[in-house]
Amino acid sequence: MREQGLSHDMMQLTRERFTRLAGLALALTATLLLGGCQSGLVQIGSRAEPTPTVQSPPLAASQTGVVSVTGEVVPARQSMLSFATGGRIVEITVEIGDTVQAGDVIARLDTTLLDAEVRKAEAALAVAQATLAQVQAGPREPQLAEAESNVQAANAAAAVADAQRRVVSAGPRADQIAQAEAAVQQALLQFKAAEDQYRWTRNADPDHPDYAHMPPQQVERIHSWEEDALENYNRAQRALEEARARLNTLLAGPDEDTIRAAEAELWAASAEYRASRANLEELEAGTPEEDIAIARAQVTLAEVALETATIAREQAVLTAPFDGTVAELFVQVGRTVSPGEPVLLLADLSHLRLQTTDLSELDVAAVEEGDPVNITFDALPGETAKGVIAEIAARAAEGQGVNFTTTIDVDAMPEGIRWGMTALVEIPIDRGR
Repeated sequence: MREQGLSHDMMQLTRERFTRLAGLALALTATLLLGGCQSGLVQIGSRAEPTPTVQSPPLAASQTGVVSVTGEVVPARQSMLSFATGGRIVEITVEIGDTVQAGDVIARLDTTLLDAEVRKAEAALAVAQATLAQVQAGPREPQLAEAESNVQAANAAAAVADAQRRVVSAGPRADQIAQAEAAVQQALLQFKAAEDQYRWTRNADPDHPDYAHMPPQQVERIHSWEEDALENYNRAQRALEEARARLNTLLAGPDEDTIRAAEAELWAASAEYRASRANLEELEAGTPEEDIAIARAQVTLAEVALETATIAREQAVLTAPFDGTVAELFVQVGRTVSPGEPVLLLADLSHLRLQTTDLSELDVAAVEEGDPVNITFDALPGETAKGVIAEIAARAAEGQGVNFTTTIDVDAMPEGIRWGMTALVEIPIDRGR
């Protein structure tokens, strides 16, 4: 039927052009004949004088006519839908031919990782907001009390370290030496007693007169004390050596290593005091503005991250942008799609229009947006409709020939017309405008 429509159009267009060319040829012939008669020789007397040539204006071409083109029925609105992000399709809620409304969910991708990213961004935002609130509120009473306690403890530690350094630098006192000598004598006495006890338990002679009066169990018990006596002996010996070493250290006076160690202890204690004091002063002064600005910036970054994660999550759900009918489905559940890969074709079949397919560059200049048109459909012989040119393409369509697509709004689309049907569109033109 479409081929017949195209043949009919071509024949009609050929007849119109032939008629225009034939009229032009006749006009030119008449002009030449008239010019020839007027320029012929008129014999007067004995000599022929040439008659001046008078140029006649050309005959005007037809100022009215009809441009006939082929149109195709298309939806007023159609869209090839796709996901803005890639992933595996886990749900498709429509089939070909289903009608949907704007906002209806059409398909979903697997959002396991995207959901995790959203929760992560939400947690990060909560932390950033809490930090901002904390720095804006300033230090709390418990923090100040703790800081003051740390200052006092550090000050006391520094005082002790300073006193220790002074003691080490000054050397031993007489009373310290006397106490160390007394400790050596005491340790010596304890060592002697332990030594005698050990020797007695170890060297006990069963033939000693005292043993004759001892029961056998008591003799065995004496020998069993040997291990304890040895341990006491060793302990007393170590205590004696330590007492003598302390006395010798006091008698030798302070050495450079001991003094340096004491000074290092004092320096560390002083540094700790200064740090704790600075922390207390910082808390008492309140939070600096730059710290608050940084905390605000962290909140902004967290908000942007959450918004980005939320958008990515929303892009995994494909919804209908307008009311329409599912015309084509290109994927199935379980398929992994790339961003921008076609998923389905959605069209608004409640409002159909016409688009011309062969309006040539010779005729496009003669038509304008708003021009009325007469329409006949190949599928409905005898059925006519009227419409108006709604839009003319700014550039030629791709394909053979130089043709411009024209969109036509039909006043009342006849019953039974479907997407893809063809029609003959006649556009009355007035070349004098």
